[in-house]
Amino acid sequence: MTNSIKPPPGFTGPKTALQDHVSAFDPNKTGLVTTRTTAEGLQKMGVSAGWSKFIATVINAGLGPKSGGDLSTTVVPTIARAEHEGDTGVFDPSGKFSPDRLNQIMTSFDRNKDQALSLDEIHQMQFNNAKTPVGAATTKLEFGLLLAMFSDTTVKGKDGTSQPALSKGQLTKFYDGSLFKEALKNGNVKLNTALFSRELVGAASSAVKAAIGWTPK
Repeated sequence: MTNSIKPPPGFTGPKTALQDHVSAFDPNKTGLVTTRTTAEGLQKMGVSAGWSKFIATVINAGLGPKSGGDLSTTVVPTIARAEHEGDTGVFDPSGKFSPDRLNQIMTSFDRNKDQALSLDEIHQMQFNNAKTPVGAATTKLEFGLLLAMFSDTTVKGKDGTSQPALSKGQLTKFYDGSLFKEALKNGNVKLNTALFSRELVGAASSAVKAAIGWTPK
């Protein structure tokens, strides 16, 4: 069946870091990222078929309608419309990567100054940035998946145990659009399903709170 969603006329390829970031899942550079192309891309990265289909469904359902698409299609040229409450601001409103904003985040939340964000530090960042349950649910899902797929170091958490973390270099590659391309080429991603499942439960809890109208006191 032909997809009824069309990218804005004149699209010739990604022009911002955010467009480049999502275009990793648009192999033919059509301007559209679908649940199918996302799942196929995740499998090429090394994620299992079952998890790939689930993650692709959730991602496109969240980004698609806001970008001008539908629940199964995200529109690349207008992806900046999908930015939401609780976002880090490392992608500016036009979708450009702001290294200065990433530096600010590291200064604010990298409490032990090891040039990496641990799970604890990311949770603190989410708590500071997301002022509503909807924002909390979205950021928990996004960073839970990022950590589960691409953590590249470990640090000691508040309880003294080892935690997965994202180095500043890894975060830079995520935001400048090169991380997904590298993963597609290497196919060596190992999804930490236990970590992602825990963060998924947290996101679902925030989503339920949003549905029943709960607001933080």
